[in-house]
Amino acid sequence: MLGLLSKLSVRLLQIRGSARQEPERPAQGVIEALMLAVVAQRSGQSPLTMTVGSFWTEVARLGGYLARAHDGPPGWRTIWKGWLSLQTFLEGVHFAFHLRLLNVGKNQAFSHGVLHTIVFQRELLYTSSVRK
Repeated sequence: MLGLLSKLSVRLLQIRGSARQEPERPAQGVIEALMLAVVAQRSGQSPLTMTVGSFWTEVARLGGYLARAHDGPPGWRTIWKGWLSLQTFLEGVHFAFHLRLLNVGKNQAFSHGVLHTIVFQRELLYTSSVRK
């Protein structure tokens, strides 16, 4: 466990160092592609234009950092919370990818028509019970 956390700590220190020393450096050369894509999508930015500084700020925002003009840099607790949230997003992306590979999306129970019918029937049941 300590070995895993040590590697993660070093990685976070490296990213923080880059964000402080070269905040305008493109994040593509520093951050893993999938991680960068997830953070960019979440923040409404392009992975191509995202900088290391903006990546660091967005990870901190995931942890609750408000990034107001008078705020200091995010603390380690905030970064840790944001990093854990980012890992959850990445896990979801991996899970969705594997579901697609297994062709779960082709299951008829999840098709739009069947799902729409189920939702419509529930609404009818709800509205009829409210009227009574």
